[in-house]
Amino acid sequence: MIKKNPQLFKNITVNKFSKLKGVGGILERYGVVGKSNALVILKELVDNNGNNLGYCCADITGKIANVQKAIMPRQVKKIPLANGKLVTREDGTEFISPIEGEYSKLLMKGQ
Repeated sequence: MIKKNPQLFKNITVNKFSKLKGVGGILERYGVVGKSNALVILKELVDNNGNNLGYCCADITGKIANVQKAIMPRQVKKIPLANGKLVTREDGTEFISPIEGEYSKLLMKGQ
């Protein structure tokens, strides 16, 4: 199905051996229900000026929640991030970086 309709799937491809391959992180990082856990960033939440406010995330059970930018580094220290990584700048500030490309943005109206 992925080979016939690749536009239906995001961050997943089929390699030359007909095996599923992750694009924004290896599939093993996504967690297994009942065995491991991972957060997946679905959207970056932004204000009218394009400033990052946080992220819309899902866990392996499908629970979706908006997480504030300031809280996200603490969350990914507890629960691994499947499609991103925690980066520390020289000054000690931390931020989330996608593994590849950028996250789709969702405008939070009135922000």
